[in-house]
Amino acid sequence: MTFLIVAGFGAEGLRLAQLPFIISMLFSLFWNLHDKLQDIRFIALGSIVSIALFLIFGDCNFTRLKTSGPYQVGFKEFHSSELSNECALYYPTIRAVAEDGTPNAPLKIDSSVKFMPNGETQLKAMTDILLWKGTSPIVYPFIKPLSNVIIPVARDAPLNSEFHDGTKMLQPLIFSHGLTSHKMNYSGLCREFASYGFLVIALNHNDRSCEYTTG
Repeated sequence: MTFLIVAGFGAEGLRLAQLPFIISMLFSLFWNLHDKLQDIRFIALGSIVSIALFLIFGDCNFTRLKTSGPYQVGFKEFHSSELSNECALYYPTIRAVAEDGTPNAPLKIDSSVKFMPNGETQLKAMTDILLWKGTSPIVYPFIKPLSNVIIPVARDAPLNSEFHDGTKMLQPLIFSHGLTSHKMNYSGLCREFASYGFLVIALNHNDRSCEYTTG
């Protein structure tokens, strides 16, 4: 868990849950207590407080993770017409950098696009999958922070004009999740494909291989 706190700081910048651990480390390094056992206790205390904050508030911030392609990514959700599969659609919208080389303003990220869009239903399904139902209350606090994770996409943003006027061909890509997964589980990969001009459709299967399904 301490490793996750440190790795989270490196990948995503400073977060609330990391502060107690970082403060205890700095205090131990620069205050020079001349007592190794006391140093260890102080760092352990900072780690415990950080872990508690992590379990309460989470420590993920996908908005800091940028795609590498030339386009910003739009997002839509819909149900398929025949079998009513829940679908997530990722597509290229405005360019990240204009033709003259100046960066375009980033599109507004919609905080309603969640990694776990079905909230409690999905959390309970995940705990049942991870362990037996009887142990769900033990597992639940450790995965609850996932419900706060936002996927950095622009909901209902316009498709890039290059694909409207025929300048470029919009290539479709259907992404099929694995066993006990769901349509948002690989959002990082789907965003990356969309940033290079692909139209990515990720769907929930209704054959009981999905982590959860809704009517």
